[in-house]
Amino acid sequence: MGEDWQGFIAAAAMIGMVAAFVVGVASYVLSFLVGLKSRPERRTLLTMIPSYLIGAMPWAFDTENPVSIYVPLAAIPGTAILYWLWLRHFRRSWYEHAGDVPDGIEVENDDWRGGAIYLCGTLVFAIIYAGIRSSFR
Repeated sequence: MGEDWQGFIAAAAMIGMVAAFVVGVASYVLSFLVGLKSRPERRTLLTMIPSYLIGAMPWAFDTENPVSIYVPLAAIPGTAILYWLWLRHFRRSWYEHAGDVPDGIEVENDDWRGGAIYLCGTLVFAIIYAGIRSSFR
């Protein structure tokens, strides 16, 4: 009986870690697109809630795996850590007034299209890098 539970918990934890990784990737992408003019707390929520839904909820609907219903619960610790990290980052980057910004620090672009262009450029660079790397093998 004990081994059954250990296997069950190990499977849920493993799938939970994969879901937390997907949440992390989704939150990174959404951080460039969502809530750019919002206060740090709201921007963090607007980034993390869809990321959690994207990363953890599809596992809950896998009817063939009995562990999958617990994956959204197993992904909560990783999502909470990511929430805290994004909140720290957004609070550190936030200035109440434009006059408060120290010299030498550029204000981030508040247009979601700029974030989308940045993400597309990063993706193109990664594809080119992978192509160059695979051509030397």
